[in-house]
Amino acid sequence: MDKNFYLFVIPDSKNHGAQNFFRRLHQNFDSKNKMLLIEDQRSFIENFFLLNNLSKNKKLKLITTVNSNKLGLLYKIFNRKIDLIARLGNTVSQEIKKKTLKFILHKIFYYLLILFSKKIIFQSKLMKNDFINFFNFENYLEKFTVINNGVSIPDQNSVNYKINSRSFKRSKLNFLLVGSFKHQKGYDIFFDSLNYLEGCLIEKIHFHICGAGEKFNYFKSILINSKYEKIVTMHGEVKPENFYNDSNVYLLPSRFEGFSNSLIEALSFGLPAIVADCPSANREVISDNFNGVFFSNENSKDLANKIKYMVENHAQFKKELIIEDVIRRFSINVIASLYKKLFI
Repeated sequence: MDKNFYLFVIPDSKNHGAQNFFRRLHQNFDSKNKMLLIEDQRSFIENFFLLNNLSKNKKLKLITTVNSNKLGLLYKIFNRKIDLIARLGNTVSQEIKKKTLKFILHKIFYYLLILFSKKIIFQSKLMKNDFINFFNFENYLEKFTVINNGVSIPDQNSVNYKINSRSFKRSKLNFLLVGSFKHQKGYDIFFDSLNYLEGCLIEKIHFHICGAGEKFNYFKSILINSKYEKIVTMHGEVKPENFYNDSNVYLLPSRFEGFSNSLIEALSFGLPAIVADCPSANREVISDNFNGVFFSNENSKDLANKIKYMVENHAQFKKELIIEDVIRRFSINVIASLYKKLFI
């Protein structure tokens, strides 16, 4: 009988990639002795004492991600008897510049995290290699492992979606974009690609965007009264799962990514994808002309060419085979079992 108590920690309740994945991981983790801790529901001190209370009569196994790694590290230093597994976030070299104070502070933090963690989890091989090379952590390879994110596979026969927007027209090829409006996500690249689309092509397509963020109003102002207002709908901060079933193609124009949760979610519905060939796990997820195609990173003209290609060749992408591939590689049950094995 498993006598361990597994505590999953996320920084807040936002509808973001790491938080959503950890919710799925916690829900599908094979143990009755488990709990999901949302940090911002209590103060740091209150969370610390909660961990202390949980560890008194239990073999506490702590699984943390992104900003919650700070709480996990501090408590592990305080209580060496617990096991800590830390999952890291984005491609680090794209977020931090060398020879800066931020670089030094992060390297110290990650050095301590490596020393006190049972394992450090990376979402992709590229992220692992990027981290090692960026911080020169070649001496700690035994601490590092790669486990992809997992996704719940939808039951295609029982899906019930409520799409209120009239912008989904079956006569058109509907493209879906998901993500916050910030520089990383490459919405400027996407909007610029529209300028390269031919008039006859525009009549056949529509783009739907799920996401908000600091640049939302800026892009909304660009779209209003433009010639593309009729083919682009910005839905704002809504759950993307309400849109996958009515979409035909997923589009990911990001300049860099970690491991895109929304990408594998879209693939789980059988949507082929157009993705940037950027620093990310995209090459580990997408097989060219099987479940998607690549465009040159930050190249809006090439993105327009791939949009045209998808319109002309969408029928060659087999929905059933795409779903089968996701089930085999990224099913949350498969991924959750890999996490549990780390504690054995």
